[in-house]
Amino acid sequence: MTRSKETTFLLLASLLSLASSQLSVRKLSDFDEIGNEIGPINTANILEAGEQLSLASSQLSVRKLSDVEEIGPINTDNILEVGEQLNEQTTIPVYWHIPKSGGSTVLTLTGFCLDLLVACQVGVKQGHDADKSLDIMSFGNPAHHFLNVDTTTPEGLHRAHDLGFAQAEVAELVFTSFLPLASNTIVDIDHKGSIFTTFRHPIDRAVSLFYYLQDADWEPTYRPEWKNWTLLEYVESGKVERNYMVRAITGKYRDPIVASADLQIAMTFVTDHVWVGMLERMDESLRRFGALYGWDQQGEDWEHCVDHAVNVKANGHEHPQIDKSSLEYEKLEELLSLDIALYKHAAALFDEQGLSYFQFDEDE
Repeated sequence: MTRSKETTFLLLASLLSLASSQLSVRKLSDFDEIGNEIGPINTANILEAGEQLSLASSQLSVRKLSDVEEIGPINTDNILEVGEQLNEQTTIPVYWHIPKSGGSTVLTLTGFCLDLLVACQVGVKQGHDADKSLDIMSFGNPAHHFLNVDTTTPEGLHRAHDLGFAQAEVAELVFTSFLPLASNTIVDIDHKGSIFTTFRHPIDRAVSLFYYLQDADWEPTYRPEWKNWTLLEYVESGKVERNYMVRAITGKYRDPIVASADLQIAMTFVTDHVWVGMLERMDESLRRFGALYGWDQQGEDWEHCVDHAVNVKANGHEHPQIDKSSLEYEKLEELLSLDIALYKHAAALFDEQGLSYFQFDEDE
């Protein structure tokens, strides 16, 4: 299918009216009421022009599920269903970050190019994880804006809840890997979350993670000793995080063994509540998200940001590819069997959502 630069995705009117359900892209100048709710921007929080965030603070991090306290399943009462109408004021877009699956690309697009008001780890730089009120952090020239809560950690989600995150109605996007906790902290029945994500084949993700954590000394899960391992040694070491996605959805963080019943729960959740993107079809995925949340209303800026995000591949890491006929691949298929089934289900949903909710304007 040929697409011109002006190509946009359209939601089918019979299923989801863009005019009535899009989340608009709001500039900070539109937030006049914030001064009365969470205070003006504190200039002490503004980095000098040209000062850059470190790689450690500007990339989405990797955290093992087994290090996180289990809290039970996702509270779907606080999550919109796919196709359910969005509310410009109260709906909170939530990007489910599956490590090494395109999350940093989405952050590059939304936080650093479109300048949406984002909640992730960036806003707690320089000790602002101890702030007593919700505030807007700003840095750089031109400035980028982030809320001073770290929604990428369980501790940060609890803190965001205590600061009245959902009720403030200012966040334009949230990044988190912990959906069960997020569904009970940063969203509520009056401020429902709209979940979207990008999926990557679990074996490719596991291999990428193995090579990435050998070098990523900014990560809490940095593993320099893996540099001396072969991929087969890694696969046989017990260090592969088994069926991450199924465990992340069901909340079974500390139990490496999940069953077919857990897979069915995960499939149902993704079908009912997740707008699906695919890493290998990132350009198309980003354009769907833009149409859904109204980000594509920025015209040429939107086109530039999509092209930039896709081409930059933020936090990408070159590494050898796995041979599909290898023993390593066979063993990973066994270890990640439920996640592979969920991935295949998501890939089918990606096509189904495209037919049901999105279509191309093919005008040249």
